[in-house]
Amino acid sequence: MEPLRILIADDEEIVCRTLGEYLQDAGHRVVTLDDGNKALQALTTDEFDLAVIDVKMPGLDGLSLLSQLQEMRPVMPVVIITAHGSMETAIQALRLGATDFLLKPVKLIELHAVIQKCRRMGEVQADRLHLRETLGGLQALERDRLGARGIVGDSAATREVRKQVEAAVKAQCEAILVTGETGTGKEVVAREVHFQAA
Repeated sequence: MEPLRILIADDEEIVCRTLGEYLQDAGHRVVTLDDGNKALQALTTDEFDLAVIDVKMPGLDGLSLLSQLQEMRPVMPVVIITAHGSMETAIQALRLGATDFLLKPVKLIELHAVIQKCRRMGEVQADRLHLRETLGGLQALERDRLGARGIVGDSAATREVRKQVEAAVKAQCEAILVTGETGTGKEVVAREVHFQAA
């Protein structure tokens, strides 16, 4: 398995050292920082696969850092850790986009399980992105093959069909039923719906 690049942000040196050594022994590349502002700077300038962030830190606190990260890197997993755990803090962290929430002292076996979960989430997101790019490429080839629009013509009936297709796509319908006699262009309309919705 590829090693992950992990940022640990905690103002307790013992936490940074313990978690950092554990993750490095597991083969990951780790950066430890003791301040929320330094962590934000590092996350702005470097690439990380995962961040482990304490709630209470000098400078930017963990939840504020998490909130900014969600704007900068919404798909990067973030694990929040705290010694001052409460249900409200956990709920707030998860609402802000945290992948998970661990209480101090962090049990290394729990951290390992969370890292594995984050890795799987990253793989799923990468697969999803790859499929989306592949589908986009196939759709572009199909558009090139069929021309810019699936529906051609400028009669009043054709304009009305285009208008109905656009309305259905804008409404983001769960399903669209295309009916008509054989040879009236149901497949062309279905293809146009598919292209516009993509």
